[in-house]
Order: sequence, then structure tokens, then C-alpha cells
Amino acid sequence: MVFFVFIATSMAAAKSQSTFRLIYDLFRANCSSGGCHVSASNPIFNAEGSESDLYASLVNALPVNPTARAKGYKLVDPGHPYNSFLLYKIGSDLDPYLTLGPEFGERTPQAHSTLNDYDIELVRQWILMGAPQTGNKVNYPLLVEYYTQGGFDMLPIPATPSPLEGMQVRVGPIFLAPGEEVEWDIKQHLRNQNTLKVYRTEGFMSWQSHHMLLFKYNGDGSGVREGLRRVPTEAFPFNGDVTLTGAWQNDDDFILPEGTAFFWRPNTVLDFDYHIKNYSNTEILPSDFYLNIYFDTSNTRNIEMHAKLVNNAALLLFRGDNSRVASENFHEDRYIYMMSSHLHKWGTDFDVYLKNADGSRGAQIYEGFFNEDYSFNQGYYDWEHPPIRYFNPMPKASYGLEYTARWNVGVPFVTFGLTADDEMMLFTYLYTKEEVPQLPAASPERVESSQITLSPNPFTTGFHVDLHLDHAAKTTIELRDVPGKKIMTHECGLLQPGNHQMWISSELMPFSGIYFVIIRINGEAVKTEKITKI
Repeated sequence: MVFFVFIATSMAAAKSQSTFRLIYDLFRANCSSGGCHVSASNPIFNAEGSESDLYASLVNALPVNPTARAKGYKLVDPGHPYNSFLLYKIGSDLDPYLTLGPEFGERTPQAHSTLNDYDIELVRQWILMGAPQTGNKVNYPLLVEYYTQGGFDMLPIPATPSPLEGMQVRVGPIFLAPGEEVEWDIKQHLRNQNTLKVYRTEGFMSWQSHHMLLFKYNGDGSGVREGLRRVPTEAFPFNGDVTLTGAWQNDDDFILPEGTAFFWRPNTVLDFDYHIKNYSNTEILPSDFYLNIYFDTSNTRNIEMHAKLVNNAALLLFRGDNSRVASENFHEDRYIYMMSSHLHKWGTDFDVYLKNADGSRGAQIYEGFFNEDYSFNQGYYDWEHPPIRYFNPMPKASYGLEYTARWNVGVPFVTFGLTADDEMMLFTYLYTKEEVPQLPAASPERVESSQITLSPNPFTTGFHVDLHLDHAAKTTIELRDVPGKKIMTHECGLLQPGNHQMWISSELMPFSGIYFVIIRINGEAVKTEKITKI
């Protein structure tokens, strides 16, 4: 039986000690004499030695439990709390995601009544940071405040695909102080033994998330450390040799065309780029992201979908109007399924063209003046919500692509960089190397967020919700303030196919500032949009 009993460490010590020293003191003070055991003669690890002894007995150590070993768990797997058996043994009462089955043995019953939630969270956050032996890497006082005084609720755990259909990956929780903004990268090892044909990626995220970008390493990700890596100071541009696989600004479910799938080879390593901002000035935010990955079990998707990120990092832009032209060169048939672009705050336009056999510019296939879902030309480039175009039919590019960008720079000069004060010139696209027979028709039960717009933003007296439905659907408009309090729920009822417009009066929003509009179609949140009252 494992025995863990923790006591809270003083807040003064928490500010001065390394994170692992806090954990070491907790184990030293509260584990039973001679180590923490599954039986009297079978120690999981020994907490009576030095700090280095304890670290060596925990980090990358194999668990005693044979079922945990068979699943590939370690006692502490740096950067991977949900592959760390220690966390399951102490945390099943903290988070249902950590629930143990009987085959893993008994949890820590004495800790059941005495282990503080914030101390369990300290262990999880330490593992999430890469389980470092030195350095103060976790804001322990923030965890104590959250679990004793409260904050935003944790994101509910979404339904998980069955093991035969797919898998679920969790990134978080990541705790943000009031007003804090962070962007982190973190590696995720899938440990797949066979090639996975992935046809669907379904993302669920905390409502104050800015974006989640999913990359796949072209290699094994070696040379990039485990655990959360702060962007841009600890992450190389685009996380090394990677390709973009997906992007979320709110909950969304991406399904590739029939017959196609991403082919993820054995031992695939993913990299998540998670950008979060806590808009509240009073509440602590625990931010989470869940990704459901679905596999082609029928073996009918035999056309590989490829992802490409094209970047022109040779940027030196001076005050005023600037323009650049660059090329993505290849000589093979590529059938393009999706395309999007990325500039920063000085960006004013982004266009992509097919190239002709002689290298000259051909037909334009991407116009940066379109809105986010590429449903209409709005007359300007929205760098925070660039257009995402899905092609049906999929155009064939055989001789490369030409892309152009424009900026109106308001400072003496800018260069390439990862922050909004720097600039970028990149685009991403998905493509196949053979023609796809046909694309699937839209599901009558789902309305994509691309069919919904809010205007004006910012607003003074109110704003319109413009909605286009291809199929009849029950529609709800939800309005929340920054702390997450629901201000209004407007049940529109069953709306018929076509265009609809609703007016939301500013009288419902007594204060100037940021609000969130959530659109639900047939009960599903298909768009969460930040809107500002001035």
C-alpha cells in the first residue's frame, strides 16, 4: 500500500526555493519511514536520501506496477503528466482524468484525507514544466490561491474516442494569473507502433484561449527539450523541423475529405503551440486543451494528406508601405485542399497564385481581403483572423506557388519575429499528390463557424449577428462578460435555411470593454468571438 501525507509549505519558502525542493520537502516530511511503498518490502521510491537521490528515483524511473509498465508509464515522465504513474497514485481525487482502475493497485488512502489539492497540482505542474531538478518553474502561491479561494472552473472533460477508434491528448491545465497572457509549446509523444491514418481532429479549448496550433515533427523532435517551452524565448521559429497539421481558435472538429488521411508514421511526435490570455482582472484561469484524434479503422482512406508551412524569414521592412514577393517551388502535381496565411499587426494583404510552367504568375487562388471563413471579400486584411479557404474542387498546382504580402509599418523598421511587434510572411496549406475523387457534402447537423459574422467590432450602440444556414437548425446566442458570467441567452428557435440577422443592444452590456459572444447550433458551440464595446 502506498502512503503519502503532505503538508503545505510556507509561502515564503515557496518564493525562494526551487520547485523540486518544495516537492522534496513534502515527501521528506510526510512519506512513511523507509520510503513510500506498495508493500512493506517493495518501495516505489525512497524519500530518505538526498534531493538528488529522490530525483533519480522518480524521474524516468519505471513503476513497480506491471500494468503501468505495460502501458509505458514512468513514475515521472518529464513533460507528460498523464504518462506519469506517480500523479495517478496521488491525484485521483483531484481530477477525474487521473482516475485509476483496480489493476493499478490501491491509491494513497492516507493522502485521501490529508493531501492538499494544491500540493497535488504542484506535482502536476512540475511534471508539465519538464520535471526540472533546479529552478523555480511553478507559481506555487497561485495554485494555493486557486484551490483555497477559487477561480474559473476547469474545462469539462470531453468524451474520449474508444481505443479502437482513436485517442485523446490533453494539454493542461495551465494556470494564468488575472490579466496574464502566455504562449507555450509542448511536445507530445504518441508512442504509436504502427502508422496511423488520421482523418479527424476534434479540439476542445477553454473559452479564453487565443489559439492552439498543432505541429507534427518530421523527425523525432530530438534536440528540443520536454515540458512547456515559452514562446518566443524558449522555442525556435516553428518549433524546429515541423509541419502544421491543425489550428483552433475555438472548439472545432476538422474532418478530411473521403479517401484522404494524414499518415502518421510509427513514434509520431506532435508539438502544440498554445496561446492563452486571461481577460479577467480578478479570477485565476486554469486553461486546458483536449484533442480527440480519430483513426481510419476501415482502411478506406489511402490518399495521404500532406501539410506544408511556407515561411519567408528574410524580412526587413521600413516605415510606410512595403511589399514582398516569394515562391514555393516544386515540380509535381499537388491538389490543394486548404490554405491560410499569417502576418502580424502591420500586415495589410496576402495573396497566393499558381505558377505557370515557365515560372510566371498564373491564376490567383487566395485573396487576403476575404473574411475568416472565405465567404465574402470584406475589403481589408484582418491579421488577427486571416482567411481560411477550403477548396471544392481542389485546384491542381504543378509548377509551384507565388505568394505576395503587403505591410504599412508604423515604426522605423521591423524584422521577422514571433511576437506581434515583429513581422511574418508565411502561409500554410494542405494538399494531396493524387486527385481526390470527390469531397463529402456538408453534414445537415453541423453549421461551420465560417457562416457567422459579428459587426461592427468594436461597437457602441450594439452589433449584428449575421448567420447563414444551409440547413434548418436550432440556434442560440450566448453573451458572457470577461469573468465568464452569462449576461444573456437568446433562443432563436428553429431557423430555416438562408440568411438571418439578429441585433444585440449595448444596453445588455453596461460597461465598456471586452465581451464574448458564443453561437450554438443544434446545441454545439460553433463560434466564440471576442467583441469590444467602446
